[in-house]
Amino acid sequence: MKDLVIIGAGGFGRETLTILAELNKVTPTWNVLGLVDDNVDETVEGYKVLGNLEWFLSLDPKPYYFIAIADSHVREKIANRCKAAGFTAATIICGGPMQVIADSAEIGEGVYIGRNCGIMNNAKIGPFAVIQATSVIGHDSTVGAFTSMMAGAYVSGSNIGKHCYFGLRCTVVNYITIADNCTFGACSCVVKDALVPGTYVGVPAKLIKPLEK
Repeated sequence: MKDLVIIGAGGFGRETLTILAELNKVTPTWNVLGLVDDNVDETVEGYKVLGNLEWFLSLDPKPYYFIAIADSHVREKIANRCKAAGFTAATIICGGPMQVIADSAEIGEGVYIGRNCGIMNNAKIGPFAVIQATSVIGHDSTVGAFTSMMAGAYVSGSNIGKHCYFGLRCTVVNYITIADNCTFGACSCVVKDALVPGTYVGVPAKLIKPLEK
């Protein structure tokens, strides 16, 4: 089994521990050593918070790591530091009776794919993206690095940038281009290009707050 440390002891970290336990029941793969967080000495789901990020970066030998932190920009900062220090990110792909991962799909390092998702033909999921349960990334879609999709998101043949966020049950129709740093509220439906970074809501999704520079 591969030694693994989870970075982040919040809700996403707890969820990740549960998923890893389920995956190990099917195929023993990950030996979870514990978690990394600023709140040292806590216990989360039976696992110890072993130290903070500085402590982790000093480890040798170097275990695999998974960043279970919701904020995509924080994920990127941590990922950059871990890679610079020579660590390798784990990619976590859940199962489920409706899970479909096409052979031609490309999934980057450090990605999380939740239960019962569909990652279809020639879809590309960028590094450290988060695709939560029951989401579908349709054929020939691209999801940029560090983008997050909450449960039930649907993307159909579109090009999505980096550091985007899609709330629960968002839908992106065919042939849409979405810029980096776009946020979509729950149940939004994107029917035209979103080329201005900022916050979009509604059906159809409309820009309500451009990103402050």
